[in-house]
Formats: sequence, structure tokens, C-alpha cells
Amino acid sequence: EATSFMVAGMTAEHCLERLKEGQAVIFPADRSDVLLAVASAHVAEGFPSLSAIILNGGLKLHPRIADLVDGIGLRLPIIETDSGTFETASAAAHARGRVTVASARKIDTALALMDRYVDGADLVAQLAIPIPSVTTPQMFEYQLLDRARDNRKRIVLPEGDDDRILKAAGRLLQRQVADLTILGEEAEIRSRAAELGVDISNALVVSPKTSDLAEKFADQYFELRKHKGMTP
Repeated sequence: EATSFMVAGMTAEHCLERLKEGQAVIFPADRSDVLLAVASAHVAEGFPSLSAIILNGGLKLHPRIADLVDGIGLRLPIIETDSGTFETASAAAHARGRVTVASARKIDTALALMDRYVDGADLVAQLAIPIPSVTTPQMFEYQLLDRARDNRKRIVLPEGDDDRILKAAGRLLQRQVADLTILGEEAEIRSRAAELGVDISNALVVSPKTSDLAEKFADQYFELRKHKGMTP
């Protein structure tokens, strides 16, 4: 799911300066320099994770360039079209995504906007909708999230390489329920989140392998478990 589009008509280094999270990048297939730069940025730490690459002009990638892209192990949709740059960009700009039961990100966005700008209690009062005495699963979830939002905390999520964790993190962030820290390798986690169409740009991603906190937490863990025979 693309959050924005960019026509990469400039040199590779200037393309890199303009990349944004969740972006789809459009350029002719004979711009091998841009393709390699954008593909590398998608998997590199410190660069945004993209949603797609769109190659226009009806041109084919050079076989060696295609082999090189395959060798990167890029998990990113690459779309080819015979249309020119203007036609491709226009078609992309006018595309309208549908909201289905599987459109978790769009549904969460709509719910977040409702929570932020609509007084739910007043709306219910105006509609004179009776509140059922039985708490349904949906009502329980809403009440739980509402209470968490009112007393916002930071939650640390381990196993950041698990798709279920990333999807849950995206929902919590989208609805502004909590501040999140996700444990794992940042480049891999943000890249996978983009592939899943999950926005975790507001989450803090910390690698346990390189974090300055690792030694401090190890000492605390030792203090808590030394009575069980744990040694430093």
C-alpha cells in the first residue's frame, strides 16, 4: 500500500534525498542507476522502506541488472508498464484504494480520525442509541483501547521480526493508544513493515545486540536471578 508517489527524474543521489516511508517510486526501466540506488536504500538501515518500484516506458531491465536486483533479495513489488512517465504518474495519482475487511491500515486510520475529531459520547446521545447491557467483544476492545489511550504508556514489544507483532504495533500507533519500542534489527523491521503496509514510523526500534542498554539490563537481570544460582 503506497502512501505517496515520486517520479524519479533526477540523478540517483537526489532520488535518495527525496525518498519517504511507504513511497512508490516511478522511473524508466533503463535508469539502472536509480533502480540500484532505490533498491539498496529499501534494505539499508537509515533509509525509508518503500512500497513499490514502478518501471515505465515498456523497457526491459538489462539481464545483469535484473540478476543483481535478484541477488539483493529484495522483497518489494516491481511493476512494469508500457506507459510513459506522465501517463504512469497520472494513473498512480488517480488510483483509489478500496476499503475491505482486510484493509486494516485504512480501517485503523478511519477509527483514529473518528477518535480524534468526533465526540463519540455526544454522537451516541444525539442518535439516541441505547447502550446494550451485554458487553460485546467489539465493545470490550473499544473500552480497553480508550482506557489505555487516556493513560498512555510505553510498551516494549519483543520479536519485532514477527509479522503479527508488526501488524499489532501499526494498529496501536495508528490509533495513538501507546508509545512503542520494538526490539530487533531496525532496517529489517522497517523494511518488513513497509512490505506489510504497516506504518511504524513513530515507533522506536532498538537492537538488543547493539543497544547501550543491553549491559545495564543484563546486570539487573543478574541481580533478580542470582538467588537462583545465576552467575555474571
